[in-house]
Amino acid sequence: MGLLCVGTASAVPKYRTLAIGKASPNWELPGVDGKTHRLKDYADKDALMVGFLAGHCPTSQSVGGGVKKIVTDFKDESLALVAISGNSPPDVEAREMLRSIFEDSFESMVDHAAMYVFNFPFLYDGDTQEVTMAFGARATPHVFNFDKDCILRYEGRLDDTEHDKQPTQIIAHCGRW
Repeated sequence: MGLLCVGTASAVPKYRTLAIGKASPNWELPGVDGKTHRLKDYADKDALMVGFLAGHCPTSQSVGGGVKKIVTDFKDESLALVAISGNSPPDVEAREMLRSIFEDSFESMVDHAAMYVFNFPFLYDGDTQEVTMAFGARATPHVFNFDKDCILRYEGRLDDTEHDKQPTQIIAHCGRW
């Protein structure tokens, strides 16, 4: 299964997106920083934003700057932000790769994060996609915001980006609930 890049015509995966008011699925994933990241690592935060991004997706690539800005803008707040790539490289359609400089492999994620100097953890779920399916992420980018009790308060888009255009406004609420 490959997550859809916003704007592709592929069929939407057949699983449910996590509902508002539900607890975050538990997760443990490797990051491009060489560390293993777990949900419990962020238990001391008032808010947790989990964003699903994909290396092959131009829309995901265009929101990277907005994600970095959120991290910078809220550095003095009790907000944690992590990004997860839930794509399995063999499952991404060839036509989705036409406009991309990155693949969805872990190795390519390391290059992606280094090139754009990510200031947030970038985690890999492409081998099993268990975490991606537990969240019900349907496309990239797809954002899930949790309160201090890890209860989902928002799911949807990060901003008003379409394809590879620059965003004009952040939609996802990033503050305290």
